Amino acid sequence: MSAIQPPFPPVGSLPSTGTKPRHILFQHPAYPDSASEMLALTATEGDGQDGVDYQMALISCCIITGNTWRDGWLARKDSKDTFTRVDRPEDGILREPVYYFRLGQHPPDYKYPVLPSFDHWSFPHDNIPMTWSSLEIPPDELTAGLDIPEATLSRDESCRVTAHTVDVDVAYIIPQTVSQWFKHNKMTRPVGSTEPIDLCHNRVTQPLVGIAAEFLFARFVWTLFDSGVFRFFRGMSEFSVLLLDTETGQHTTSMMRGYQVERVATLFPPERSGKYRAGDSWSSDDDSDNEMDSSQSQGSGIDDGDQAWEEDSEPRGRRRTRSYD
Repeated sequence: MSAIQPPFPPVGSLPSTGTKPRHILFQHPAYPDSASEMLALTATEGDGQDGVDYQMALISCCIITGNTWRDGWLARKDSKDTFTRVDRPEDGILREPVYYFRLGQHPPDYKYPVLPSFDHWSFPHDNIPMTWSSLEIPPDELTAGLDIPEATLSRDESCRVTAHTVDVDVAYIIPQTVSQWFKHNKMTRPVGSTEPIDLCHNRVTQPLVGIAAEFLFARFVWTLFDSGVFRFFRGMSEFSVLLLDTETGQHTTSMMRGYQVERVATLFPPERSGKYRAGDSWSSDDDSDNEMDSSQSQGSGIDDGDQAWEEDSEPRGRRRTRSYD
């Protein structure tokens, strides 16, 4: 009788630095250094995972100040409170612990306004950064008329990052909790553990089809307003806040305390989950059961809220998700 085939060795751990990720902080120059930073971005770039991408950091600061990529720039401050402009490093990575975001020629003490939440951010149609606008994603021509989960599985077949086919869940790019924001912005028009970083960050995905680059950009913006990243309105300081008027579509500026900002942060109440087909379109603005057009703009855009928060908060035995999560 032949011997039993010996077992394979256990699966090894993913390569990791083994240390807790550090954060690069981005401050508002008009507020004291003791105030909360505008953004705290995890240092995931470089051989030692010791920095953040310059362009990504600059775009992030521009987003939370109202899409100010024409005027925004980064700076460092010395012991004499003198600001020096920071241009893109040769390797494109920012490694200093603190940077300051400046706007145009305004003096450092100018309290430029900051958005309080994702709800108040207006999607910049025809003006998204080139990093996203230059993406070339072919349309999906094979799944019209299918339920969204069925269409998604048929289209992608596996996780678009890991290529795994087991233990994956169907999810959407833009969480369903912000489906009212999705409508208002006319989007049908065009972590404590390092394991998710080691597995997914800066990873070339599997081929994508039927996904709008605009949705990928909106998802990136949504993650910026996570409380672990966007920390600006903590405390009792008086802040200059950029508020969206949903009636006019215009922004206004108001001086508010941190606790007041929290009260106005939510503009669009979350909607319940609905069932859609890839060929469905909006029935009306008042129909809360039809929350999105899943294919009219090249892909599904809104996720189930509970699932989205579960998968995008600090990792807790995180489940595998697809390209649209």
